[in-house]
Amino acid sequence: SKTDGKGTLPYAIPEGACLQLDPSLTEADFDQMGLDRTGKIIARALQEYGMILIDASGRPKIYAEDLKNNPYATLQWSDPELNLTTTTIASIPYTSFRVLALPEAYWNPALGNPSHGECYAHSDAADSNPAARPTPQPSSVPMPTPAITSFEPFGTLTIEPDFELRGLGQNVDSIAFWEAPDPYDTLMVVTAKNNQLLEVWQYPFVDNQLSPVRHTSFGSDTRVNGVVIDQEQNRLYVSVSEPASTVSVFSVPEFQFMRGFIEGGVNLKSEPNITLLKHANGQTWVYVSADDIVYIHNAQTGTKIGQFKPAKGLETLVADDFHQVIYIPDENDKTGIYAYNPDGTPHERGGTHNFGGGGIFRSDAEGIALYTCPPSGDKDNGSGFLIVAEQNSDETDFEFFDRQSWEHLGTLRLEGVSNTDGTASMQEPLPDYPLGMFAAVNDDKGVAGVGWAKILDATGLNCSAPTAR
Repeated sequence: SKTDGKGTLPYAIPEGACLQLDPSLTEADFDQMGLDRTGKIIARALQEYGMILIDASGRPKIYAEDLKNNPYATLQWSDPELNLTTTTIASIPYTSFRVLALPEAYWNPALGNPSHGECYAHSDAADSNPAARPTPQPSSVPMPTPAITSFEPFGTLTIEPDFELRGLGQNVDSIAFWEAPDPYDTLMVVTAKNNQLLEVWQYPFVDNQLSPVRHTSFGSDTRVNGVVIDQEQNRLYVSVSEPASTVSVFSVPEFQFMRGFIEGGVNLKSEPNITLLKHANGQTWVYVSADDIVYIHNAQTGTKIGQFKPAKGLETLVADDFHQVIYIPDENDKTGIYAYNPDGTPHERGGTHNFGGGGIFRSDAEGIALYTCPPSGDKDNGSGFLIVAEQNSDETDFEFFDRQSWEHLGTLRLEGVSNTDGTASMQEPLPDYPLGMFAAVNDDKGVAGVGWAKILDATGLNCSAPTAR
């Protein structure tokens, strides 16, 4: 992109910039702005899809499709049903927009040598006082710089779980935690494939199973397989197999059904799993697996964004918000874990997007969980480790990998735990588990839980370890 504007202000936005209307604005905000139905539709589109700055102009404006010269158009913008005028969105303040990305030419003068100033948030103080201008950044939503933490390999260890739960579910598969404001209200949700329900356990979990969640959207002769919880929005997403082939969305902790999407639009096969990625553009994306395909949907609207075919067959997957990576274990061929960018293209480090091969796995790689540093789970600094369950029939090997280097750190076993499908991790402190908890399905029948304090003490993994060995 190249500028043809004559603006000399240092905060002038170059052509090719991608802007987004503040996604946190609500219907009430739009009412306060005085937007009519058409204005709200455009505002939602600016939140959902953003807009590209394409030209210099005497005043801000958006381009609409030319309906007057469109022989297929059945309405005109001036018709009462649309009523699009020059003032339809004029009341949206420019301060409600943010720059998501600037064109490559902005940062690389060799690509057209555009004339521009610095990139920073506009303020009246900065207009008159250059010292008040923040340090230029390469984007208004830059990727954070990760901390560098070195973890020492710990070999192979076995520890005892702190408890095991066996509930109403038949052939249990996946686990998710809801971290309540009051730790005693914390919930663990477990999917049951053979009798189409969700087990619900409240802290301290043992002897505290609540009523299961059943819903017509789960269908019959299906497998209620994958589950993930959006902690910020208090939403629970459940992936259900064919013939329903749907994602059911519930509020938590009420477990009120909100909506479904996919809903048979594609075949999710027999064991669809699910994860959420907080995307760098402010959206939350849902990733749903279907044997050898991953479908991507917008979590807020259910709208399909895309799909991709991983290198190997899969069931489970996990999202890393900090690094914007989707991790997918190879379910069948024991070749390890594969990393993908949010759009499904390979995410490479050191020339490869695969790690954990070379004989580390002797059985199917199934459940995958992410542990972030610092241990509190707050303010993720980019370091930590991945835990992948190796579904052995005799005993599950939980393989630990450095989140940054992808180095294999060691193998942990939980005594008496085998044939593990799903796993889950929470790092919010609980009364008896000050560093949170790790949970794993045990032989399709129950769930074993162990405190992270016990795991970290046994393995020696330490988020504050030196940065060099």
